[in-house]
Amino acid sequence: MADAVKPFSAFCLRVGFAAGAFALLLSALLVADFFACAMGCLLCILVVSRRSNMVRRYRRSDARMEGLTSGVNSLGASSPGRPAVGMGQTGGMDDLRVLPGPGAPHGLLIPASELVEQFSRASGPGGQGVNTTDSRVQLSFDIAATAALDDVQRERVLSRLDGRLVGTVLIISAAEHRSQRQNRVAARERLAQLLRASVKPNIVRRSTRPTKGSQRRRLEGKHRRSETKAGRRRPKPSD
Repeated sequence: MADAVKPFSAFCLRVGFAAGAFALLLSALLVADFFACAMGCLLCILVVSRRSNMVRRYRRSDARMEGLTSGVNSLGASSPGRPAVGMGQTGGMDDLRVLPGPGAPHGLLIPASELVEQFSRASGPGGQGVNTTDSRVQLSFDIAATAALDDVQRERVLSRLDGRLVGTVLIISAAEHRSQRQNRVAARERLAQLLRASVKPNIVRRSTRPTKGSQRRRLEGKHRRSETKAGRRRPKPSD
């Protein structure tokens, strides 16, 4: 009986080892499949999210360009009595106010209808938007035809800005910013500064004589300076 049990126990032992090896192999395959499925799902999620971000970015840029074009066109045509303007002309601007100063005690008010803006692509800073958006601004102002200046102020501005004028038109360019709106503001500020500095009257210099006290102080200062220099000299052998 014992001899019959030994082969049966050996057979059971072999079967047990084979079943354990098969179970280990099956579990390894299942784990590998699980990790493979997890990596595949993660890659799919990354691809889908990147594609959605790109689509959202393109839609945002298109909406920004459409809004800018429609905003300029609508603002240019919204003011009564002012002709509709398109891209490349003045649109949606307020009147330009110049601060009071010498030659203009109450300041200057330039109507927006006398300011003409032209936009072009800038070669300066812009990142991904460089050479793709019209961020460069050219602001034109006709000095001879404006009603914001009187005859005296007009003559001063024409004489002092003669080297910068094209005929009687003053052109200001601004392209140092990435945004078109910031370049528009910079051009208007530059124009206001030029006009404020150009309307100043000439300062009359009157010749005056120095007072006796100033002459005495000047001579005393020279005397002290000469004594200081004399003390720095190398002493002579006779001294």
